[in-house]
Amino acid sequence: MVADVLLTELPTRHNHKIGLITLNAPGALNALNQAMIDQLLNQLHLWRDRHDIVAVFMASSSDKAFCAGGDVRAVREMAVTGDVTAVQRFFTAEYQLDYLIHCYPKPVICWGNGIVMGGGIGLMAGATFRVVTDTSVLAMPEVAIGLYPDVAGSWLLNRLPGSLGLFMGLTGCRLNAADAIYAGLADRFIDHAFYDNVLESLQQANWQSASAYEVIYDVIEPYREKSAGWLPYSKVREHRGQLAKRQCL
Repeated sequence: MVADVLLTELPTRHNHKIGLITLNAPGALNALNQAMIDQLLNQLHLWRDRHDIVAVFMASSSDKAFCAGGDVRAVREMAVTGDVTAVQRFFTAEYQLDYLIHCYPKPVICWGNGIVMGGGIGLMAGATFRVVTDTSVLAMPEVAIGLYPDVAGSWLLNRLPGSLGLFMGLTGCRLNAADAIYAGLADRFIDHAFYDNVLESLQQANWQSASAYEVIYDVIEPYREKSAGWLPYSKVREHRGQLAKRQCL
């Protein structure tokens, strides 16, 4: 049986390591179930306390999605059967995971390729380096099924420019990579074709030359520059005037 989360420690120079988290449930678009959340929580706690781990890199084994959210079907089944304890445990652990990433004492890189929605944004929002690619699609679509935008949505969406957070929370609109950067939901655009190159460059970097944050910046910045020509057009930026008239921006 193939695990839904793959955990790898990539060796670097001077005996340091990068903790690589690869979400590996492509059939469910990497929707987070209880076992996945528990595994991520436990591993991040372990890596936090290890001196040889210099950074954490989160990605997906699928080109289609980083993470489409939480396993809503499983949560619904818990609720229908009246298992309130299981529902509470799921959301408590998911929110603890998101908070841990926000407060993590080591740099976290999130490679948000493909679908990044709901709980996927929860994982990405707290990362130190939030990378979007040519296929990234970000949204908080929970409202379409009658759920409020969770995973710290009330904190995160309130900090988007203008009232874009309100617009996202009410409509579940989808953002491309350029929209995400304009909104502040992502920091950098890097073409997904450079994924293996970025990982290899991180392994070859000199982690003793500067702080881990500076090392990562120096590694990924050239790839951001090389990818600039592939950044898609921002529809949110284009229509911000119309949205503002409707008090959405």
